[in-house]
Amino acid sequence: VVSYEGEGFVRSNIERDIDQGRQRILQSEQQRAEALALNANSVSSLPLLRALMTSTDGATVRDSLLEYQQQNRKTDVLFIVLDSKGGVLARTDRIDAAPIQSISETLAKSSEETKILVLSIDGAAFHVAISPVQGGGELYGYVVAAARIDTAFVRDIQDRFLHSRRPAKHAYLS
Repeated sequence: VVSYEGEGFVRSNIERDIDQGRQRILQSEQQRAEALALNANSVSSLPLLRALMTSTDGATVRDSLLEYQQQNRKTDVLFIVLDSKGGVLARTDRIDAAPIQSISETLAKSSEETKILVLSIDGAAFHVAISPVQGGGELYGYVVAAARIDTAFVRDIQDRFLHSRRPAKHAYLS
């Protein structure tokens, strides 16, 4: 009887821990998606970007993205600017405008709102926010803000988990 009750207690603790872990992962992904959407929307709303997209080359657009990235301390975010058909104009991670195959299909579905999804970019998984660049009823293209799903992201989730599991320190124990 004691063994059976003990197993039930252990099983319920394991199930609770798994559910809490799932919730932490979902919360981390949601927070990351919101931050990426904010970044994509911020860049897409820059009047300078629309002017650069229509009157300069990809290298100038890239320089502008890099400047934004550095000024706003967003070096962990990959920024990509696409033309209205989904072709890559500029990327902050590469000098060349290497195409991204999976984006064209995503843009074909709808282009009015910011989209948040997971995409493969150059063979790696990324959380991605795609925001349209619009003005005067015209679609100029899109801004992509992306963050790689890698060991650093997993470590962040682990740190949150460990932090939430630490017992509270009380003044009388110090």
